[in-house]
Order: sequence, then structure tokens, then C-alpha cells
Amino acid sequence: MDIQLPVMNGLDAAKAIRAGAAGAERRDTPIVAMTAHAFKGSRERCLEAGMDDYIGKPFRPAELIAAVERWTLGAAPVESAPEPPAGAANRSSGHAE
Repeated sequence: MDIQLPVMNGLDAAKAIRAGAAGAERRDTPIVAMTAHAFKGSRERCLEAGMDDYIGKPFRPAELIAAVERWTLGAAPVESAPEPPAGAANRSSGHAE
């Protein structure tokens, strides 16, 4: 998340997400700060706002990939709909497949 968003800055957005403004099920969504404002204390302010990680700009692609992997590889997979049984009618056309 960029720190300088147009309507609500990234720090306030992270606080709102953690408070449940985006829905209780999204309170634990990983948030990685990404900013060109890499001043002393920037990382700490982002983490205090509820962000999970911090990447300063300019960044190396490997650094971004590592952050995404760090916060998503351990995530529980989203359940997909089960495959329909063979010969089941196609709901959009009504024809058997």
C-alpha cells in the first residue's frame, strides 16, 4: 500500500482496515507499505499503523516478490466450487456436457 494515497493516506487506510472498516473478515489481510518517503521512523510508523511489512522505493523486484511470498505462501487456500458430476446439465444452456 502506498503511503500517499489521494483520498485517505496509507497509514489511515491501514488503521481503518485493522479496525474492521473493510469487514471483519478482512482485518487480518496482509498490508505491505511501499513508499518513496524512506525517512527515519517511516518503517516504524507504518508498522504501528498496522501494516505488516515495509518496502522503500526504489525497490528491487526480488524484494517485492519476497514480501508477497512472505505474506501469501502460508495463507489458507480459497475453496473453489466442486466439479460437477460427469454428464451434469450445463446450467447456462441446459444441455448435458
